[in-house]
Amino acid sequence: MKRTIKCIVFVGIFFIILALLSKIFVPKNNTLEAGIGKRKQLVTGIYTEPENTIDVIVLGDSESYNSYIPLELWNQYGFTSYVCGTPAQRISNSYYYLNVAFKRQKPKIVILEANALYTKNGYVRHLKEYVDKYFPVLEFHDRWKNLTKEDFYKTPEYTEIVNDKGYRFSTKTNKVKKSKRDNFMKENEVSKKVPSDNIKHLKEIKDLCKKNDAKFMLYNSPSPANWNYDKHNGIEKIAKKLGIEYIDLNLKVDELKINWKKDCQEKRGEHLNYTGALKVTSYLGEYLKNNNDLPDHREDKSFEAWNEAYNNFQKEIEESKKADV
Repeated sequence: MKRTIKCIVFVGIFFIILALLSKIFVPKNNTLEAGIGKRKQLVTGIYTEPENTIDVIVLGDSESYNSYIPLELWNQYGFTSYVCGTPAQRISNSYYYLNVAFKRQKPKIVILEANALYTKNGYVRHLKEYVDKYFPVLEFHDRWKNLTKEDFYKTPEYTEIVNDKGYRFSTKTNKVKKSKRDNFMKENEVSKKVPSDNIKHLKEIKDLCKKNDAKFMLYNSPSPANWNYDKHNGIEKIAKKLGIEYIDLNLKVDELKINWKKDCQEKRGEHLNYTGALKVTSYLGEYLKNNNDLPDHREDKSFEAWNEAYNNFQKEIEESKKADV
């Protein structure tokens, strides 16, 4: 009995220490200098956007932030959007990011890149998610070298506005292997099952959107490495059952004029590069504009920062072109 009590006390003290260290080690801002990290900075940038200024929020794994370019949509249509995508994002994470975003934003539309629905949530993943959320010291332990006095008493306050609005710009180009790109969307009647746990979280996201008066929809970006007709059938089945709008752009590769020799980053065809993302973005922009009541803020002086962000984005593109010469 005494041994059991000692173990409980030891574990309790251990977690208290982790919690205290987490308050110290967690970055106090979302700047790279503060130690937030590039990936984390992209998704946390939504929290620094002025309140109630984002019209569209995009969620999902790497397929989302490699295929959707908010600043291009701003330039073409004048509505604002932000990509809250993260590598291998799980649906439970999608719900968490959206729930926090709703505290500052009132988007008219929320879009989920549906590849995330096939990312399994095993016990180990759930444990890591819990640990990262409540004990960030384990994620940011390397910061011990750069701790300052402020880290010991200051609470996190994000101030860095991310210029590219969550999009991850890349001009990396590889020709997709013929074996990967040919017939990857050959029609069949096989339906890949979506994990039940993910369906539960999908319903939660749908209900959260309804509660906040936001339309919820799904899309898939072209990806021979990550997608096939079996998955399409699985998502289409769930979408119809739950009454969620769904667009699979893997079925529109010819219409999008995707060039598998120039529009992808990897030989397997996992992610689109900038030229590929531009094609997907143009299609989605036209679709969103024609099927939803989205505002055009381009003449609104209170949104002038978006024009500046777009100009900076164009400079980024030009600098990339010079580097490739």
